[in-house]
Formats: sequence, structure tokens, C-alpha cells
Amino acid sequence: SRGAPPRDRRPDPNVADGYGNGPGGEPRTERAERMGRQERPDRMERPARLNQPRPDRVDAEEETVAKEIVGTLLGHMGIRAEVVATDNPSLVPPDDEEPPTIFIDILGRDLGHLIGRRGDNLGQLQYLVNLLVNHRLGTFSRVILDVEGYRSRREESLIGLAERVARQVARGGQPITLEPMPPNERRIIHLMLRPNPAVSTESHGEGSMRRITVLPRD
Repeated sequence: SRGAPPRDRRPDPNVADGYGNGPGGEPRTERAERMGRQERPDRMERPARLNQPRPDRVDAEEETVAKEIVGTLLGHMGIRAEVVATDNPSLVPPDDEEPPTIFIDILGRDLGHLIGRRGDNLGQLQYLVNLLVNHRLGTFSRVILDVEGYRSRREESLIGLAERVARQVARGGQPITLEPMPPNERRIIHLMLRPNPAVSTESHGEGSMRRITVLPRD
């Protein structure tokens, strides 16, 4: 189900359906959300090369390593699928401070369990892939993992939500708070509405309850 999670109180008329897709990770600043930074555990040992400047774009070696790691993990899970590197499928305006990103799509049949409820399984797999890729390469690379275009479809839904809520806030002059969303989905809302002269966005809350409020600009 893509509906909002059960609530213990009556619905707030100023809360819109955010189609939240799973736990939202640890609290982070709005700037970090816009950049889509990966969270890394403090105990992760970092190779020495991590302190070196990153190139502006990913290269073939990074894509190859990412595909190999994803393929190996899928093999251990008993999943037969094709792993391909793709161009950036996102419709969201890019952030100038975003790191070079590797886009990987997993193609096959009956992969719904790999996505999981509200994308939870896919998010956990992507997190693990990022840790392994960074450790192998010794430098910070961001990997965006998708399954049969799931993230692209989800992004289109979030873009529509952002546009609708922005129109409502601009017309009514009152802030609207969205349902809790994971970091990658909050990032989409932030980036889509950043150029909008009529509204602004801010995040608040902690963990899986972190959410965005869309406000009219002064």
C-alpha cells in the first residue's frame, strides 16, 4: 500500500498525503537532504584515498565495480537479474553540489520483493551497495539503485505532489505539512520547489517521522 501510515490522532486538515515510502533514516539538515548524501556508520573504516578530491564524473571503473558488487549481492540472495548502468533518469533539477553518481538498474521478473514495502528493501540494499563501493574504490561515490524503474515512477508521483501542494500554499497562503518521507524523497520535494518564487520548504522531526512543510514565501 502507498497510503499514509496509521495515525493515533485525527487527521490534520493541513497535512497532505506524502506517500511516505518507509523509514527516513537519521535526522539530517535540509542542505544535506538536497544533496542526497549517503549516511555512513561511524565505525566504517575509511581507506586513505577518501581524503583525495573527487573527479567531476564517474568513470567506467566505478560503474564496473558497482555492477559487480550488486551482481554479487543478488547472487548471494538467490536472485537472477540483469544489472545495468544507466544515464541519470531523474527529472529533478540537479544540485550543483551533488557528487558524481552511478545509476544502476536491476532488471528481471518478479522482483517486487527486492523493492519491498514502500521501497524499504531497495533502500537498505542501496545503502549496503554504497558502503561496499566506497570501500572498494577508496573514494566517495554515490550509487542510486533502482529496480525495473521503480524509483522513476515514484519520482513522478512526488513531483506531482510537490506541484499540487505548492499551488495550494500559494493560493491559500497557509503552510502545508507532508506526511513523513525518507531522505531521498524529501530531497526530491526540496529540489523541485527550490526555484518556485511563491513557496519555500523546511524539514522537521526525527528519524522515520521527519517530514517537510511547504510555506508561502514572505
